Amino acid sequence: MTSLEPVDDPSTLPYRFVVDQVRTPNDPTFVYPVDFEQDGNWESYQLQVGRHVTGELTSVLLYDCLFCGNVIAQHNFDNALFEHPSSTEADFDLDGNVDIAATYVLRDTVWLTVISQNSTALDPLYICHGTDSHRIDGLWDGKSTLVGSLDITGDQCPEIFVAVDTGYDLYPRKLVCVDWRAKQILWDFDVPANIPARLFSTIRNGSPDSALIVFSTFAKGNGAEANGMSDLRSYVIALNADGSERWRRSAGGLYTSAQSNVIDYDGDGHEEILFVAHADTATAEGRSAFNRGIRSSFVICNLAGKTLDSIPIPSRHEVRQLQLYPRGFGDGAVLTYILNDDTLRFVDQALNPLAKVSHPDGVALLSFGDFISSGSRQVILRLASSNLFLVDSQFTVLAQSDKPMDGAQVIPFPGSQSDKRSRVLISSNNKDNNFNIVFRMVRTPWYTIFSRKPWLASLLAFTPPALALVFVAVIMVQRKRKNDIIERQRDELSLALSELKDAQEKLVAAEKMQQARDIAGGVAHEIHNALYPAMASLDLLKRKLKKQSPRDDESLHELIDLSESAVVRANGMTELVREFTRLDADRTDDTIVLKDVINEIIRSLAQRVDETDTMINATIPAALCIRCRTEHAFILFNNLITNALDAVEGTLQRQINITATMTEDDAQIDVSDTGTGIPAADHDRIFNAFHSTKPSTGTGLGLTLARRIATVYGGSLQLVHSAENGTTFRVTLPMATDHQARDDDDH
Repeated sequence: MTSLEPVDDPSTLPYRFVVDQVRTPNDPTFVYPVDFEQDGNWESYQLQVGRHVTGELTSVLLYDCLFCGNVIAQHNFDNALFEHPSSTEADFDLDGNVDIAATYVLRDTVWLTVISQNSTALDPLYICHGTDSHRIDGLWDGKSTLVGSLDITGDQCPEIFVAVDTGYDLYPRKLVCVDWRAKQILWDFDVPANIPARLFSTIRNGSPDSALIVFSTFAKGNGAEANGMSDLRSYVIALNADGSERWRRSAGGLYTSAQSNVIDYDGDGHEEILFVAHADTATAEGRSAFNRGIRSSFVICNLAGKTLDSIPIPSRHEVRQLQLYPRGFGDGAVLTYILNDDTLRFVDQALNPLAKVSHPDGVALLSFGDFISSGSRQVILRLASSNLFLVDSQFTVLAQSDKPMDGAQVIPFPGSQSDKRSRVLISSNNKDNNFNIVFRMVRTPWYTIFSRKPWLASLLAFTPPALALVFVAVIMVQRKRKNDIIERQRDELSLALSELKDAQEKLVAAEKMQQARDIAGGVAHEIHNALYPAMASLDLLKRKLKKQSPRDDESLHELIDLSESAVVRANGMTELVREFTRLDADRTDDTIVLKDVINEIIRSLAQRVDETDTMINATIPAALCIRCRTEHAFILFNNLITNALDAVEGTLQRQINITATMTEDDAQIDVSDTGTGIPAADHDRIFNAFHSTKPSTGTGLGLTLARRIATVYGGSLQLVHSAENGTTFRVTLPMATDHQARDDDDH
């Protein structure tokens, strides 16, 4: 985890946030860059966030460049209330130019209007109205936001989706689909709670009339009801293009949010739907129960609403601000979310963890982009009520704003082709800190050394100009010399690392070759020894058969048994060698339940356990899963448990204990016995191939093979303890990651 820490002096960082243009209006506003004529020259419009104050004008202003340019049009709305986001841009009238669609509230009525680049404001379209049911201030407390647009009629003109929400007035709360070209409402769908714009998605799914509209609601707890739903619960809802409900999923109880997003979970190029499902909590406990944390999971379902996968979220954390970015640090999409432990987490669409960053005050992600024209992408972050940060993919701080940006939102603003300086638009409508600023990201120049070290500036002021030039030249020469030294050291280090890597690869290859030679020689020796009695016995058997003596029947059977035993041992030896040599090729990172493997081994050894009157105690969490092929895990633990049975045989107290614990990333399994222990002289050799402490029955490959299996899967096998009162071996193996493991309490 990376901890984000501010610096005392931002000028010491490689880049700076340089103010290009700034506007601090009296009233809260948002400024949006827009290319009206789609010619690469960017204009802008300003949306004033209005208030319900009688006689007060709110406005939409159109500028010929950014907000510091000339106003080309102004549209006033008396006593109108604009929320954010209340606007979107598209060619709604099909004239080849971009238009602005805006929704607003006039007292108790919701309206929608479209403003074109030539300053024309088309007649407002009535959406709906409400009433002041709670009778506190005489005003309906509703609001409207534009959540998206999509062509669902096939006329090439996008329809507009407006979400209407209320507070204590409760109704109406709905999603409205507007065909602006036809000047009519196609349909509306009543919901019990508000629909956040970032949690609204549209899926084309082939032809326009096959489109799917997916959104989620927040459980506000006001007691509103609609379409058989209540705002005491959160939902994921999918609608058809005609506004009919295709399916819905309940996502949790009071104060929960489903946080739905459309992703490509399995990488097959087709969309799936991701949302957060929460376990139910008692409604009477209220927000305090939710703040304590509830069990929740990421749920992935197909477009028909069928669950494809469910991944538990660890440590009873609440997921906030789950959002998909089509392009993250690279070309692939990135999902980000914040947990209530104040960590910002990055995952890919398969929910594999990529990175996480934290700060005690919390971290918010504002935007991805190549803001410094480096060819790679960076991200702009903001600490709670604090500064902006530009960081790279390793979360190294590249730049930090000079002052706090409370409530700031980033709107990426691409510069024209002739302007190589990347710019970003920062807006805030915080009533105490209202601003709109365009920043340029520029490299920190060398002469900022005088601001970082004021004593140099003072010295320069009292030094003759010639001496000052010499002084500056000396500083620059020293800096160049230091840079040359650093560059040379970097090259030497790179060369040394390359040589070290080559030497390491050669050493590994040599070790593998020597190991292969040792195994081959040992196998030849052991097979020769194993087959010699069989050959001798068979030779004697031939001679006895020639005599045809019935009295030799018993000895004949003994010779045959001896031959069979020798051949079986030789066959077992070759089987062990085959397993040893094919481990890398046969490796698969399966997710297996450790407890099932141990129980299967104990069942297979049940007869021997009963015959030796041995007690086996296994303490393993039911949900503990490891990454290993089932057959390999069986061989590894079967070797350890079989060795433990051999060790306790003939002792008074015959007991074997198998315990498993979980660390952050690994599973740790101890296999202990109450046997006579391993001689100290053998401690350093027990893992060597063909070294056995049981010469009469052992092959010397069991522990070698077991350690090899653990190593292949990124784990380890070691002797922890061995004395006269018993022996303990410890196996460490990687656990299945959060999105692979399944929390199954009933397993």
